[in-house]
Amino acid sequence: MIDSYRKDLEEFGTGLKKEIVVIRSVASCAVNESLEISAFVT
Repeated sequence: MIDSYRKDLEEFGTGLKKEIVVIRSVASCAVNESLEISAFVT
C-alpha cells in the first residue's frame, strides 16, 4: 500500500514539473511580447 502512495506521489511530481515548464514558457513569451510592444509604442 505504501508503494502505491509513493508511486502516486512520483507521478504527481512528474506532472507538476511538466506543468511548471509550460507555465514558465508561456510567461516568458508574454513578457517578451510585452517588452516588444512597449519598445514599439515608446
